[in-house]
Amino acid sequence: MVALKKEIVKKEHHKRVAYIFKLLLLLVLVYINFTYQSWLSLHSETSVNQLWLNLHSKILTKIVKGASFYLAANLLISSVRMVIVYFHIRKKRNSEDNVVLGINRIATILNASVLIATFFLLAELNWQAFFASFSLVAVATVLITKDYISNTINGLIIMLSDRVSLNDYVKVGNHTGKVVDITLSNVHLLDDARHMIIIPNSTVFSSDVVNYTKKASIYMEVNFELKPEYMANIDLLEEALIRHMEPFKDSIKRRTYELLLLQVLTDKIMLQFRFALSKPAFEQKSKMHHWVLKKVVQWVRQTYEPETVRTSQA
Repeated sequence: MVALKKEIVKKEHHKRVAYIFKLLLLLVLVYINFTYQSWLSLHSETSVNQLWLNLHSKILTKIVKGASFYLAANLLISSVRMVIVYFHIRKKRNSEDNVVLGINRIATILNASVLIATFFLLAELNWQAFFASFSLVAVATVLITKDYISNTINGLIIMLSDRVSLNDYVKVGNHTGKVVDITLSNVHLLDDARHMIIIPNSTVFSSDVVNYTKKASIYMEVNFELKPEYMANIDLLEEALIRHMEPFKDSIKRRTYELLLLQVLTDKIMLQFRFALSKPAFEQKSKMHHWVLKKVVQWVRQTYEPETVRTSQA
């Protein structure tokens, strides 16, 4: 968590540098806007190409006006964003969530809206008349993009809530993994097999989500099957598995080991070996899972295969 907070602070520093650069650029544009008009009026008295000067003045004035509008609006949005993020980081001294991510996404949407408004300003379009004349197109566009709009709204809700945060280990539907990114459309999970799973925000918002990171304890569950003839003494198997988990003792809570019978059939017995982790250990969960299965195979071979060999030789 501390490393994540340092990374956020570092990114905020870079954004402050960009903010200062944009502020200086805005001041330069304002200076050009005032001095250029004076320069133009001075040269218009002696210039023979009055038409060219007027055209040049109109184009440059329009560009400066549009750029100044965009930079001023962008700086206003950036100022509000930096103030909110600053106080949020100060408040969250010991832990970080993805509220900063949500604030940045909202700022991105507002900047995109300002960019569209700048286009209308440069093109000298009346936005009310424009949208009125293209009302059918606007309705069709909304219908086509309704799923994306829904995902965007749900994504912002997820970011600004504490339901799912970056680096949380969660289960969404049938998918389990670590949250590595939350965009305006999807939540990205990295499962134990290092596969990237992309789930739409609307699915995450409407599904039952189990957040293992925010639970008091996290249970690791390993399911496997054995033939009935290998189950003469289930207690020996449980003792062997507990003994073999010694390399992971620092990550496992004491006295939480259990070997459960899930289902007994004529040709197989389904079992589950479970234990509670003392803290979220995403990197070790896959190792623990393979370790348990490996020890089950070793126990079966050491316990039953020598007897099978002796019986066949006799």
